[in-house]
Amino acid sequence: MVLTPAIPDTEIQDASIETPFDGYELVDFGRGRKLERWGDYLVEYPDRLASGEPASRYWSADWIYVDDVGTRGHWQPTRSGLAREWTAMIGNLAVPCRLDERGRISGIQPIGRADVHDLGTWRQFVNCD
Repeated sequence: MVLTPAIPDTEIQDASIETPFDGYELVDFGRGRKLERWGDYLVEYPDRLASGEPASRYWSADWIYVDDVGTRGHWQPTRSGLAREWTAMIGNLAVPCRLDERGRISGIQPIGRADVHDLGTWRQFVNCD
């Protein structure tokens, strides 16, 4: 059996995550949720890997994915007139973004590395359903 070293929450919380593309930013994460900026919109949704405490206590998302126990999840806008589909510029690529039924944003997603510095390490989800 191989034992991996445990990383204290204090070190994880102080970690810096760079998102170098103008149209995408991982703004904050923690307590099982993520706050990301895709183009002009801030979106908050569940992510089981988003552990620890968020850097900010108060998030101000445009769209929040709500998934109460025993009910089907849905996207909740925080103000009227918000589009459910939009385009974000990531590098020189126009990425169509759409809020899907499972609480994700279809478009480009990172493959699992926080230090992504080129579009070659990103993949595009064509169909999220």
